[in-house]
Amino acid sequence: MDKIIISSNEYDVANLPIQESKHYGIGVFFNSSESRALVYRSVLQQHSLSYAILVDFNGGTNENKKINLVSNLTALEGIADERTVLDFADIFSYQQNLDKIVISIKNYLTNVNNKSVFIDISGVPLIYSVALLKFLFRLFPIPDISILNASGRYIQRGEEQFADGEQYDMYIPGFYGAPDHTLPQHYIFLLGYDGERSLNIYLDNLPERISVIVPSPGYDIGNDKNTINNNREFLREIGFDINEYSEIENNNGYSNLYYIDISDIESVKERIESIYDEDKDKYEIRLVPLGPKPHAIGAALAAVFNNNISIMYQVPRKYYMSEVPVGDKIWLYDFMVEE
Repeated sequence: MDKIIISSNEYDVANLPIQESKHYGIGVFFNSSESRALVYRSVLQQHSLSYAILVDFNGGTNENKKINLVSNLTALEGIADERTVLDFADIFSYQQNLDKIVISIKNYLTNVNNKSVFIDISGVPLIYSVALLKFLFRLFPIPDISILNASGRYIQRGEEQFADGEQYDMYIPGFYGAPDHTLPQHYIFLLGYDGERSLNIYLDNLPERISVIVPSPGYDIGNDKNTINNNREFLREIGFDINEYSEIENNNGYSNLYYIDISDIESVKERIESIYDEDKDKYEIRLVPLGPKPHAIGAALAAVFNNNISIMYQVPRKYYMSEVPVGDKIWLYDFMVEE
């Protein structure tokens, strides 16, 4: 199996701008209602991209998205030598939208020497960043990919979720796995604030074995306890006892729980690979990323070369379009494949 080399750089928002000196062949950005998705302006230098793709999902009358679209267009005019806007009417047309993004990337990068790609995942649903990562690893035998993620300040949101309701479950494009229905299922849940979704997925599928990854510490103090509180019913359903301080006391023996730093992509990847190596002959492994985007990226990297691992996504009825300001930290991850 090829080895993915991960380099992680953490920066304090108080020390911005960073002004990365690297020049990228292409950058992919997503217009969002969240102001944290504009932090890349303090990371990239002028003319540090040959080509920029700005993806804009129709936000209707959302004022934050309209304002941020103008800010993105202005910023990318100076950061990139060329730019294009991909305007999608329906954020839920995942495969169709991803195909158009990948075609735009491929059309440009196949004709230039600089194959490096910069992606800002801060303000887009994780299904897009996870699927796009797999497509890029397919496009280039030795990819050079950098991913920017800005922390968010969620403490004011309380128990509010980031998506509402459910339509159906699907595999994330590119991560269909190789289902073996003769084997029992081992689900690995990567938890976030959307506790209703974790409970519904569990009750709909009732896997024989479960592992749970909780982001701890989170972006802000108390985020990990909010995660446990929001997933209290799910955690109790799978056998964990939770006390009044949101601490997990014990479990019933068929579920495992792990705490991993919210920004630690490599530890998420290694934990999943360890579970897979131990259980791949006994269980069908399925990942369920419901939490922070770095954990979802770690899950994707674990599944990039382990084609038997599938990744599930529960499609919501709607995504909330609200303001999420930047937190204290941002991270820039660089991925290379060792030949």
